[in-house]
Amino acid sequence: MNMVRRSWFPALLLVAFTLRMLNLTGESLWRDEVDIVRFAQLPLQNLLQNFPRAGFNGPLYLLLMRGWFALVGVSDFSLRYFSLLFGLLLIVLVYVLARRLLGRSSAQVAALLMALSPVHIWYAGEGKMYTLQPALLVLALYALLRALHRNSPAAFVPTLSPSAARPNPWWLVLFISCSAAFYIHLLSPLVLMVMAAWVGMNWPVARRHVRPLLVTAGLLILPYLPLLAWQLPSLLQGGGSGHAFVPLNTLLLALFSDWSIGFGTGAPLFFMLQPEPLRAAAIGLFVGLALVGGLGQLTHAPRATAMVTTWLLLPPVLIFLVSLRVPVFQPRYLLWCAPAFYILIGALRGSLPGLRWLGFAGCACIAFLGVGAQISTPIRPDVRGASAFIAAQAQPGDALVFQIPYGRYGFEYYFQQSASNDQKQQQQQQTALATLTMVEAPYTNYGLSEADIAKTLWQGIGPARRIWLIETEAELWDENGRVRQWFDTTLPLLQKADFRGVRLSLHQTSLDKRQYIPTIQR
Repeated sequence: MNMVRRSWFPALLLVAFTLRMLNLTGESLWRDEVDIVRFAQLPLQNLLQNFPRAGFNGPLYLLLMRGWFALVGVSDFSLRYFSLLFGLLLIVLVYVLARRLLGRSSAQVAALLMALSPVHIWYAGEGKMYTLQPALLVLALYALLRALHRNSPAAFVPTLSPSAARPNPWWLVLFISCSAAFYIHLLSPLVLMVMAAWVGMNWPVARRHVRPLLVTAGLLILPYLPLLAWQLPSLLQGGGSGHAFVPLNTLLLALFSDWSIGFGTGAPLFFMLQPEPLRAAAIGLFVGLALVGGLGQLTHAPRATAMVTTWLLLPPVLIFLVSLRVPVFQPRYLLWCAPAFYILIGALRGSLPGLRWLGFAGCACIAFLGVGAQISTPIRPDVRGASAFIAAQAQPGDALVFQIPYGRYGFEYYFQQSASNDQKQQQQQQTALATLTMVEAPYTNYGLSEADIAKTLWQGIGPARRIWLIETEAELWDENGRVRQWFDTTLPLLQKADFRGVRLSLHQTSLDKRQYIPTIQR
C-alpha cells in the first residue's frame, strides 16, 4: 500500500506527459506562435526595450524563449515542449497547494483532473505563455500560504502561530514569482486581488506578518509601475481593444465549458456531445460537483473553501468589470483559475464519499472524450503543409500574395524548414525561395474601391509572371472575397490546392496562356 501511495504521482505525471505528447507537433504553428518565434529572435536590446512598451504582452516570456532556442534550436517541437514542461510543473504545484488547503484526498483528485484536462493539455501543446503564467501564479499563491502558515502541517490549519525565529524565504518566492508573472502576461496582476482576499481571510495569522506583508507589497509595486504607466491611461480612456464585450453569464459559461469539456464551437469539437443538451449536461456535471464539493467542505474547512472559491470567481468578475471600459476577456487569460475549479471537485471526496468515485469517473470520461476530440478535430490552419507545397513548386521570381497579410510570417518560417534532403534539390529550392516576392493584399472590409484593389495588387505583383494567392483567415481582411474575385476575373488559373484553413491558387499574368490543373484536396 505504501508503495502504491509513493508511485501513484509519478505514474500520473507519466500519463499527463503522454497525453501532452500525443499531438504536440500534429498541427502547424498558428500566427501567435509564429510571433513568439519571430520576436524571440530579435536582438537582445529590442527585447529589453519591449518590457515597458504599451500593449506589449509577454516580454519576459520572449526573453526566456530566446535563451531556450539558443539552447535547443528553433522548431515546432522545441517551441511547444517548453510549454509542456511547465504544464507538468503546474500539475505538481496544484497538488501541493491543494494538499495544504483541503488535504491529500482533494489534492489527488485535483491533480488527476489537471492531468486529464483537455484545455490544459491543449495549452501544454501551444507555444505561448499559458502554462508558464498559471504555474507562476499558483506558485505565488502557494508561497503566500506557506509564508503565512510557515509551520503548518500538510493540510491547511489556519490557527497555528508563525515562527519568528528565522527569515521566511517564502516571501522572496512570492515576490519573484509574482513579478515574473507580471511580465509573462499583462493580466497577471489580478492575482494581487486574490492574495489580498486571502490575507483578509487569514487575518488572525496575517496580522503577525504585517511587516513582511507591507515590504512584499511595496516591492511588488516597483516592477509593476512600468506596466501601470500605460495600462491605467488605457483603462481610464476606455474604448476598443480588439476583443468583444462579453456579459458576465456568458463569460462564466465559456470558462466552465473550457475547463470541463475542452473547447466549444469553433475550436476542437467535443465530438461525442454535439447536441447542446448533452454538452450542457457535461458542463453541469462538473459545475455541480464543484458546487457540492465546496458546500460539503464549508463545515470542515470553511476558510480554505472560501479561499479556493475566491480564487475561482474573483478574477472573472474583475475581468468583467475591466471589460466595461476596455473589453479584455479571452478564456485563456483566466486559465490559472481552473485549478480552483478542480480543487473544489476534489473536495467532493470528503463531502460525499459514496458518490466520489462515480462523480470522478464521469469527469474523467468526459475529459478523455474532450482530449480525443482535440486530437481528431484539428483547428489550426495547415500552414506547414501549404508552405511545403509551394516550396516544392516555386519558381524564381514568383509573387506570393497573402490574405491576410500577417500570414506571410508563418510561410516564411516553414519555408526555412521545408528544404529537401537532396543537396542539389535543396540548393535549387532555396534559390527559388530567396527570389520570391511577398505581397500584402489590401484590406477591403471598409469600402476600398475596385480600382484601388487592382492598383494595390498590380503594384505589389510587379513584373512577376506567376502569382500565388494564399488565403488563410481571409475574412478578417477581406470578408466579401473581393481580392479572390479580382484574381478569378483578371488572372488565368494554373493550379489550386486546398489545405485545412489555407486555400492556394497559382495564376499567371499572361492572359493568352490559360491552363487548368484539377483541384488538389488536403
